[in-house]
Order: sequence, then C-alpha cells, then structure tokens
Amino acid sequence: MEESCQPFYFEQSKDIAVLLVHGFTGSPGEMKPLGEYLATKNITAYGILLPGHCTSPEDMATKKWTMWASAVEDGFQKLKNDGYKNIFVCGLSMGGALTLYFAENHNDFSGMISLAAPVEIRDPRLKLIPIYKFFKPFIPKEEAQKGPEIKYELYHFSYDVIPVRALHELLKLLKAVKKNLSRITVPALIVHGKLDETVPTYNAEVIYNSISSQHKELLWLEKSHHVMTLDVERAKLFEAVENFVRKHAK
Repeated sequence: MEESCQPFYFEQSKDIAVLLVHGFTGSPGEMKPLGEYLATKNITAYGILLPGHCTSPEDMATKKWTMWASAVEDGFQKLKNDGYKNIFVCGLSMGGALTLYFAENHNDFSGMISLAAPVEIRDPRLKLIPIYKFFKPFIPKEEAQKGPEIKYELYHFSYDVIPVRALHELLKLLKAVKKNLSRITVPALIVHGKLDETVPTYNAEVIYNSISSQHKELLWLEKSHHVMTLDVERAKLFEAVENFVRKHAK
C-alpha cells in the first residue's frame, strides 16, 4: 500500500485531537499535510481510511454510505477512548459531508470543520445514476470533470475512475445530510475554495445558512480548487483550522 493510503495518528497533547476524514475516491494523504501541521502545534491528528478506498474501484462499488459514516463514528470513539478532552471532526469533500452527518447526530464533541463539503449537486445527469449504475459500472474521471485536470502542489492517491454504485451511495448520503442540517449546534468552521471545480461554491452558503450553531464561521479561499489541503493557500487554511480548534477547546 502506498504512503498516501496509510492512515496516520500523530499523538500529541491530550488536550485537543482532530479527526481527519478524506474525500470520495481519495486517501488519507490528502489530509496528512494538515495533520502534520497540527502535530507541530501540539494538537493530535488522526487520519482515517474510509472503507473501499485504496483497495480497488471494484471494492469501493460494494460499499454503502452508512459504512463510511460508521468509520467516522469508530474514529471518534477511538479518540474518546484514548482520553482526549476536546475532539474536533474535520472532513474534505465527501469527508466534509460525513462530518456534517456526524454533527447532525452528535453534540458531545467540541466542533466541526467542513472543507469543500457538498450537500447538493444541481446536475441533471445525476438523476440518471440509479439506472446508469446497472449499465456502466465506472466513469473515467476526465469524463466527469468540467475543464482541465487540476495539478496540486502536493500529491495524494485517488482512483482514476468513479464507481457509479459508490456515486449513488454518495448521493444518498447528501440527501440524508441536507434534510437535517438544522440539527447541527456545535461550533462550525466552513471552508470553500472559490475555484472549486468539483463542489459548487453555493454549498458553503447552504451549510452556513442552514445549521443552528451559535458559533459558525465561513472562510473563502480565493485561489483554491477542490482539494484545498494540497493547494496554494494551504498554509492559510491550516492556520484557520488551528485557530478555530484553540478558540473552541474548553
């Protein structure tokens, strides 16, 4: 298994821990630079590997969205069992949607950070996915993208095809998340790149306006694409995450 696929656990002070959740078809490597930064600031960072990722697209096609949600629950439980006083959950893309889902069902943690999280994708083609999955198991990523592929400053592993059954599971997750956003009451930091080519920017506003958190912040990264943790403004992002967790740690 290549390095980007390895889960990581950088144990620091018992005061604050951040659970880091990667995106759809991606790997822990996309969250690792943030984890390494937090560790240098004496904040524990735990990056999990979601089921069906870093194995094969065929394996991912067998996974349900509830299995991904359970992996986040398990990660949180591990940090709780390990005795961390303040636990934050931070996810990118689908990891952000899973973070929102977790926050809809828990208020016993210190806060959440969603990075480029989708809650709705207004693409008419997606309506066909429940049928399409029976005829075409995989979509090459270049076929799904609008515009040229983005070259990030840092590397991470991800599949070069999208398993259509897994995409259908993602859509089910987003539907479940969107209808219960008002249940979220924990402090929230919502971050989105203005140049995001995958998840439209209106998602950040939908999340910000729908959650019930008393303490919520919306941060726009002007020069960032979808995988903002590997992009040109990552230093600004990492600092914002650090400041947020310090501010809301009890």
